[in-house]
Amino acid sequence: MAAARPAAGSGDVEVFDLTLTPEAPVKRARTEKAEGRGVATPMKQTSLLSMMVRKPAAVAQIDSTTTPSAGSSEMPKSTAEVENASESRRNEAIRETWEPRLGAGWYAALEAELRRPSIESCMKEVALAREKYPHTMFPPDEDVFRAFLVTPLEKVRVVIVGQDPYHGKGQAMGLSFSVPRGVRVPPSLMNMLKEAGNWPCPHGDLTSWSQQGVLLLNSVLTVLEGKPLSHKSIGWERITDAAIRAVSREQKGVVFMLWGREAQAKAKLVDATRHQVLIAGHPSPLSYERHFKGCNHFAKANDILASRGEAPINWALPL
Repeated sequence: MAAARPAAGSGDVEVFDLTLTPEAPVKRARTEKAEGRGVATPMKQTSLLSMMVRKPAAVAQIDSTTTPSAGSSEMPKSTAEVENASESRRNEAIRETWEPRLGAGWYAALEAELRRPSIESCMKEVALAREKYPHTMFPPDEDVFRAFLVTPLEKVRVVIVGQDPYHGKGQAMGLSFSVPRGVRVPPSLMNMLKEAGNWPCPHGDLTSWSQQGVLLLNSVLTVLEGKPLSHKSIGWERITDAAIRAVSREQKGVVFMLWGREAQAKAKLVDATRHQVLIAGHPSPLSYERHFKGCNHFAKANDILASRGEAPINWALPL
């Protein structure tokens, strides 16, 4: 991640409210074949920190005064007009910052939450942590919101909730439980694939599940190498809990798979009169035999989808 430019005479990074940026320089997300992997990956985006480093010209544009320049015949704008114009710029800045990272549907559903000061604070902490640990914070910046881009809100049919990304180098890819091709399949994922009737398997890349409408969402979206749950207190769950509520509110008949105590706590965010909630232990080797093995969640999810005339999820991973 690009380092921020420090303020003159100071070793500190000067940051400001990203919602005030008139033009958030984030490229719109697209997918392209990953070299040698054969799977779709989001295009690299402008880093969060670079969107928050002060740009004096941009700030000056937003903070323009109500008084016209000398010699101008233009009437001074009223306070209400100035406030409306400022709010319009703020709205556009928020949209340009978040929509490329989440997709239009997710952005529309989460917009109110994304305006909260707590989300701004969370993003600042994430950005500054990325600057401090550029090589040991996972997943890569461009993959942090991958789950949202690969599975649009309107396409969600199944939700699998994880805790936080894998904390080993090269493992995390922005989808809960999934690892890139070429990376050894972790034990929890291996147990999931066994339960899905898909083991042995040559890789653990679950992108094909996401593309069929399976939202693979971690509660916490970043982690430091070798330090599980190191970013649990940053505030990510404000966004991910809002995402679960959005699925519950906007969609109908979604199957939620909640494994382990942490995931099961999310059941309160789901309207059980509109959706199906499947509960089991975590697929970790510590609880697999007693609390996960034989739960049949993958088969049950397909039975539920089929009962509504929907195509089942193909849990088999492509070669």
